[in-house]
Amino acid sequence: LLAFGHCPWSRDLLAQMSGLLDKAGAGTIGFILPLETPQNELGLKTLQEFQSTHQSELNQTTRALFDRIARQLNTDRTLSEAFRDSGNIMLALPYVQDTSMPVNKLPKLPPGLANNHIPAMSIEGQPPALYERVPEALHPDRTMYLHRLATPTDLIGNSAAAMGPAIGTPVMDGSLSARPLLVPYGNGYLPSFPLLVAAAQTGGINQLSAIHGTGIYYSDRLIETDTKFRTLPFYYRTKDGLPAFDVYSFHKVLNGDIKPDAFRNKIVLIGLGSDSLVDFHETPLGEKMP
Repeated sequence: LLAFGHCPWSRDLLAQMSGLLDKAGAGTIGFILPLETPQNELGLKTLQEFQSTHQSELNQTTRALFDRIARQLNTDRTLSEAFRDSGNIMLALPYVQDTSMPVNKLPKLPPGLANNHIPAMSIEGQPPALYERVPEALHPDRTMYLHRLATPTDLIGNSAAAMGPAIGTPVMDGSLSARPLLVPYGNGYLPSFPLLVAAAQTGGINQLSAIHGTGIYYSDRLIETDTKFRTLPFYYRTKDGLPAFDVYSFHKVLNGDIKPDAFRNKIVLIGLGSDSLVDFHETPLGEKMP
């Protein structure tokens, strides 16, 4: 924040980071940042209108200058090109839940999500019978139903390898427990962001399959789930006040202060970490996590 100012940062910085991590040999890169609105849209539109209106009055040098400024302002295109060049970018999507929204009223999914949508009829096995659900009547139903996904702009979304809902289901005591790996949407399911990242890292993102009452398969691996495709994540304890996984400053990485080998063949997640910008939840271990 001290180096780049308050968020959202210019997306050309995200493009630089994507290229740097790709060059370092990162296995899978996940962005957990809001990208649903165009950046610099008004300034870019104003500049383009001025160019169009005064085209005959501009000499060659001035036109070249305006073209260069337009390219610099179009940070969405810069980020889109960086994502496409990397080919291993996963996007986490914020969402709104609503169990009352009729299935036929849900917003149409953009191509980047529709390609990952798994129709319910394609899933093997049978959903749980009514008598199997009876015990759940004694507890709150924590099934996640998506009402709206904050999808990125088409330009950016179409350049990512995949995108999925960034799930996290609080239980009654406020801690994060079971999480859905497949999230109900319409007459089917969407793979969650964590599932897509794990599958991409092992080369199985195009081999996802699910069986009711068994779990989810990818790359010849099975993740056991309950009948609603939820699983209990493993939480790593912090040690001496430090996170279980290496955390690096965005500025230091971009500045070249971190050796590239730190990211080679690794899953790299890029998101907000400041206490003032993220909500913290308590894990079943009694520790706080963003």
